[in-house]
Amino acid sequence: MKNLQDTVASVQNAPSSIFTKDDVLNLLNGIEIPKEAVINPLTDFQIQSLIKTIHEAIGDNVSDIDNDCIDRDSAEFSLNYNNTIELDSVGFDTDQIVDTITNGIDEAIEKWFERAFPESEESEDVIPEGEVV
Repeated sequence: MKNLQDTVASVQNAPSSIFTKDDVLNLLNGIEIPKEAVINPLTDFQIQSLIKTIHEAIGDNVSDIDNDCIDRDSAEFSLNYNNTIELDSVGFDTDQIVDTITNGIDEAIEKWFERAFPESEESEDVIPEGEVV
């Protein structure tokens, strides 16, 4: 495909004549919009909806983190007044916590975009302006 400059140059170099509708359509179909010229298709409302979805995904995944992230072998206890046992310190598997939350966020974003911008025109699950996901 040609870019806009190539298309304009081909028109300027063409001999003077009256262009047909097909000539103009072929010319327009030959124009390629550079990726950097694409404007963010999300509205402010959709961005806020996506942020809310991410926040909910983080909350859901934090509550889903199981006790496996606790390093029980590193737990340190002390015996205090009245023979009470206190937990002084314990280690956590931060990699598991990060992985769980990151995967949850990735899945939430992917699902949000699938609903917001379905690939097929047959899908009716589009997020209209003004609706929170």
